Amino acid sequence: MKNIIRRPVMDTKVKTSSGASMEVRARFDRFKSISIKKLVLLIITLFLVLSGQKLFAQGVGIGEDNFAIDPSAILELKHTSGTFKGFLTPRMAEGDRDGIAAPATGLIIYNTSTNKLNIYDGTAWRVLFSGTNSIEDANNGLTINAGILQLGGNLIQN
Repeated sequence: MKNIIRRPVMDTKVKTSSGASMEVRARFDRFKSISIKKLVLLIITLFLVLSGQKLFAQGVGIGEDNFAIDPSAILELKHTSGTFKGFLTPRMAEGDRDGIAAPATGLIIYNTSTNKLNIYDGTAWRVLFSGTNSIEDANNGLTINAGILQLGGNLIQN
């Protein structure tokens, strides 16, 4: 025997004007029946079609209008009108930064304890830039002073 889903048969008690109860049976057979196999096949097909789709994107662009995203970027921000705005990195105190479990290499945060950008290099948090315009961890060998780049030793100008 075939399993068929049908609309339910409803039994309803109705009171007449004289107060007597009367049982009414309503059938909803006018709707077409669907076999269980067809229903299961339909559900499986929909599941496979919807879950099998993969989204391939070149990158994400966030801006005021549609624009072409640079193919080398995974994320591009664009602001073209009105007052220009900057990118705000996540801000946290040094203790909160140190509480991040297994930070990803390259993770950047703004350290509110030192007012500096920090980057995780895979083993430790490093200062990305300091307020003195020197590049950190260069053993005092690389500095920028008044727009002049100096690499180790004394600056010699001609």
